[in-house]
Amino acid sequence: MFLKKYYDLVINTCYEIPTQYKNTTPQYLTASKVSWWNKLDRKQTNMKTCIGFIEFYKNAISLPSPFELTVKYDAKNNKNERTLHWTPDYSFNGPLEYQNYQKNSYAPMVEIHHSDQWGDAFPDMQQFKYVYPWHVEGPKNHNFLVTNNFWQTKKHLQVLNGVLEFYYSHAMNIQFFIENKTQDVIFDYGESPAVLVPLNGKAKYKIHYNYVSAEKWNSLSSGHMFPFYFQKNKYQKFKKADKKFDKKIKEEKKLRKEFRKKFHN
Repeated sequence: MFLKKYYDLVINTCYEIPTQYKNTTPQYLTASKVSWWNKLDRKQTNMKTCIGFIEFYKNAISLPSPFELTVKYDAKNNKNERTLHWTPDYSFNGPLEYQNYQKNSYAPMVEIHHSDQWGDAFPDMQQFKYVYPWHVEGPKNHNFLVTNNFWQTKKHLQVLNGVLEFYYSHAMNIQFFIENKTQDVIFDYGESPAVLVPLNGKAKYKIHYNYVSAEKWNSLSSGHMFPFYFQKNKYQKFKKADKKFDKKIKEEKKLRKEFRKKFHN
């Protein structure tokens, strides 16, 4: 009998309370967690027979909001006059005592990218980013799709889909588009507006959600993305250099194996 292998997915945070409760801990979802699912009659043709829906929730990992967060958007005709506020005004870097590793280290959990970054391609939409206070560590060469969780939240939010990995990059940022109209977007405590879908076949993960000390968090945050933080295309350069290093190690191992084989013969 073969034991099923699980990989570790480690999520560190400087906020303690979310790690103490199941509804704010990232975990595998099931269709039964969707409020309207259990009300469906199994004898009728409905979503209970939809394989795509069922498989999606069997494999999806929740990304629960650690806090109840309200994003207030005030739309104006002039895009330069549009304003975005959020309450409470949490910091990605945690309470003040966690922010002593560098001067002026406050970083908000909600950010905006200027429309110039995508060539003003979406003039009728407004973008914002929910920066989770997480430092995520995952196995090498494992990718995850971040995508919408509409079936559960029923929110009119467009999640900007993307593929993430957590061996080199450790951030969890969820990008959203909303309609360009004055509105409040509320993330309930423990609500998962987006999910992670593993892309490495049948790989399963043990999820560790850890509260870490100020010293540990400051150490993680100081190199939060990857080494060489201020270099252009730093992520791509670091991955390329690491792959070259791996290749050389494999070549050396091969040569040593051939040498030992030749020597013993």
